[in-house]
Amino acid sequence: MIKPKICVVFPTNVFSDISHLREKTIRIANLARTFFTFNVNEAILFNYENYDKVLIKLLNFFSIPSYLRKYVYKIDEDLKYVGAAPPIRANIEEDKENRIGLVVKNEKGIAFINAGLKQLIKIKNSKLKKGEIVKLSFINGRWELAFDESEKYFNFQLK
Repeated sequence: MIKPKICVVFPTNVFSDISHLREKTIRIANLARTFFTFNVNEAILFNYENYDKVLIKLLNFFSIPSYLRKYVYKIDEDLKYVGAAPPIRANIEEDKENRIGLVVKNEKGIAFINAGLKQLIKIKNSKLKKGEIVKLSFINGRWELAFDESEKYFNFQLK
C-alpha cells in the first residue's frame, strides 16, 4: 500500500516572537521532532512579514540524521545551542537497512558514502557529487540508491 504524502505549510515568521536563540533552537527542534513523529514528507515555508533565515537553517540541520551533522555543517553562530535541544529520535537513525548518507568522494565512477556505519558504502557507476546527500536501501545483499521512497519514510524535505 502506498502511503500518502504529508505536507505541512507554515509562515517563516512562526517563531519571530522568540528573541533568544536558545529558546528558538529548542522550539524548532521540537517542531522537527513532530515532523518525524508524524512522517511529514514536506515542510513548505512561505515568506510572511519576516524572513527568518535561522528557522530555515535549523530545520535543515535537524532534518538530517545526527551521524551526518558534523560532516555537513561547520561551526556556526546560529547553531551554537543545538546541543541544548532535545533528541530528535528519528527512526532513520536506528534503521540499518535504510540510511541517509553523505557522498565523501567519487573516484572513477565509484561513490564513497558515509551513512553512519563502520565502513563507507560504495556505489558503482555513480555520477554523485562530493557533498551530496543521498538515500540508500540495503536490497538483495547490497546497498543501492533508494528510488522508491513510497514504502519507507526517510525524513522531511524543506521547501
